[in-house]
Amino acid sequence: MHDLVHDLARLVMVDEIFIASKQGNTGGSFCHFALLNDCRRPLKSSKLRALRFMECVQTEVHGDSFSPAKSMRVLDLSECSILKLSDSIGVLKQLRYLNAPRVQDAKIPDSITKLSKLIYLNLHGSPKILALPESIGDIKGLMYLDLSGCSGIAKLPKSFERLQELVHLDLSMCCIRKLPEALGRFIKLKYLNLSRCQEITELPIGFGSLKNLVHLDLSSCSEVASNDLAFVGLTNLQYLNLKCTCFTSPSLYGLTKLRYLNLSALYSQRHHQDIFDMLFDSITINQADLEHMDLSDNCAINVIPISLYRLKKLHTLDLSGCVYLKEIEESKHTISSLKFLYLRGCVNLQRMPQLGGSIVSLPQFGVRVATDESSSNLVLLQPTDPIELHITELENAKSAGEAHSIKLMEKRSLEDLELVWTRDAERFVDDMILLEELMPPCTLKRLEIRGYNSVSLPAWLVGQLPNLELLVLRDMANLEEWNTSYSCAEVHVIQTLEIHNCPMLRMKPPLPKAKSWKISDSDNVLSSWNHCTVSHAGASSCSPITTTLSVQRYRGPHQWRLLQHFPRLSSLSVIRGDLNSSPEIIGHLSSLRTICLSQVVIEELPKWLGELTSLHNLELRFINGLEEFNESMRQLTMLQSLKLISCKSLSLPHWLGELTYLKELSIDDNRVLRSLPASLQQNSSIQKIQISDCPELEDVIVESQEGAMKLTHSQESECVLPTSLRELKISHCQGIKSLPEGIQQLTNLQSLVISSCPELRQWC
Repeated sequence: MHDLVHDLARLVMVDEIFIASKQGNTGGSFCHFALLNDCRRPLKSSKLRALRFMECVQTEVHGDSFSPAKSMRVLDLSECSILKLSDSIGVLKQLRYLNAPRVQDAKIPDSITKLSKLIYLNLHGSPKILALPESIGDIKGLMYLDLSGCSGIAKLPKSFERLQELVHLDLSMCCIRKLPEALGRFIKLKYLNLSRCQEITELPIGFGSLKNLVHLDLSSCSEVASNDLAFVGLTNLQYLNLKCTCFTSPSLYGLTKLRYLNLSALYSQRHHQDIFDMLFDSITINQADLEHMDLSDNCAINVIPISLYRLKKLHTLDLSGCVYLKEIEESKHTISSLKFLYLRGCVNLQRMPQLGGSIVSLPQFGVRVATDESSSNLVLLQPTDPIELHITELENAKSAGEAHSIKLMEKRSLEDLELVWTRDAERFVDDMILLEELMPPCTLKRLEIRGYNSVSLPAWLVGQLPNLELLVLRDMANLEEWNTSYSCAEVHVIQTLEIHNCPMLRMKPPLPKAKSWKISDSDNVLSSWNHCTVSHAGASSCSPITTTLSVQRYRGPHQWRLLQHFPRLSSLSVIRGDLNSSPEIIGHLSSLRTICLSQVVIEELPKWLGELTSLHNLELRFINGLEEFNESMRQLTMLQSLKLISCKSLSLPHWLGELTYLKELSIDDNRVLRSLPASLQQNSSIQKIQISDCPELEDVIVESQEGAMKLTHSQESECVLPTSLRELKISHCQGIKSLPEGIQQLTNLQSLVISSCPELRQWC
């Protein structure tokens, strides 16, 4: 039957529709409707009633490509490059619909005002337009006008007041300073968007006369003075957006048909809980039909009052970012209609009522088994489309069909997703089967999977998520393999890949490509890389190469072999790991510029560290058994930054000043440091020295290589800090009592900070 209908349609319309292909615009001279792919060629047909150009974004439209069709009713240039709207547009006297966005000229031709039958005009996204034609009011029948993004327009012409047939007016992101006083006479207006019109300071006096207005968006109109009576009279209003405005307590009296109300991030300093209490009372008394209320990012809200329960039709309440919200008051009544409660960032929320089984709390959503145990509440996510979603207790899902029904892949707003199973909990559905049905949308940027219990991962992971920036695999005791085989053309390079506590996981070639890897408690991931390959040959054309690697809690020197897979690795962090290595690995470390060693149990630094002569940054943290630097470290002549954090017993080498490229020295929590080495005086590169929590430090002086303190002839301490020093910070060093007189020699010093050094501060 479908084929018969299709054939009949083609037979009936064969002389009505012309679709251009390779022959350009030369055919279809008797057609009434045309879809053309070249907006440069002259139009041959004069009988066209509707014309749309397709896929011409890179092509400039010419007037003779449409002007011969003087009886045209519809002209769609939305897929063209419009450097200038042709004056010939005025010959289309019968035109009703004109879609001409992204005009690149400062002027709209005056001839457009001759289109007296025009009903629809769309010029959105044209920031170079500086003004509308002075006689724009001659198009008296205009019902739809979209000027959104025309930020060059600062003033509407006087004749604009005559466009009183307008039903839809979009002025968002325009720089208009004043709305016409006659706007109140636009009584047919139903849709008005003034979002981000940040030059408007007040609404017209007759604004409340817009009796038929249904949709009003004033979001980010931050300069509009608060006028609490501005909306009185808008009795048919259903949508009101006051996000990021200064309306302190807008009167909503009479707005009985309101369904959507956005009061997010209200600006005024006068806002406090009392103001919101009055606002809640006004809303609950007058807005019985309210379905969606957004109160997000209002720091003054401490309590959601009990009066809220009067809103019997409310289905969505957004409290995200109300960081000082402590309580949602409980009532014996419930909002039976409430389906979605957004609480992201409500870090101080202490009390909230028991939510009914049909309420979805977002972004945190816990899967629960229904009372009859035949299903779970997972299906409640089906109508949602949040930016952030954390689904926990997935072991309670009763079937793969429930996961399929929420259509996660279709939630195009979703950017941040967390999927969590409770460790060792009993499952109703195999984790692999469930996860296959939870494929996210292509818009996803961050994904964490935790507590997954199956031995392998589904094929969609990474390969079909082109916008993914962060992937975290955590607490997967049984995961054994992750097959990431896909073609180089399809591969997506993510910013960061984290694998934590996946002890059984062995990677199969090729490795997933990520700029940064973080691995902990996953020894097999590291050792399996012996058998993996990374295609670096096509890296320049396909993706960046891994530059950062962080490894935490691993055992065995063989695991250093992973470095051969990252030939451009520039940063390496090792936390609680084995630093032993075989000589052949040193060649794979030559690209390193930054190394951080933390919480490793050693008495001396590995010798290979001194062979990294191109190293720029070295950071040692919490290495308590280390007492001195190896002599081989003297070879790090390119070192620019040295940070020693909680290396309590480590003394500084006398040759430290010989590292002539050293610019920054930071020492924190050292129990043996008495002074800085004398060689620093000869260093002309060092610019920043920070010393904190060093109780044995007695003065900002240095010892000679023999350990004797340098003194002047007057027996005062001589300041031998390098004259290149720009910043000196000393904190929590109670033993230091004074700065030497020679501190005045530091003519380049720009910042001197002394903190929690009571005697030194008193001396200053």
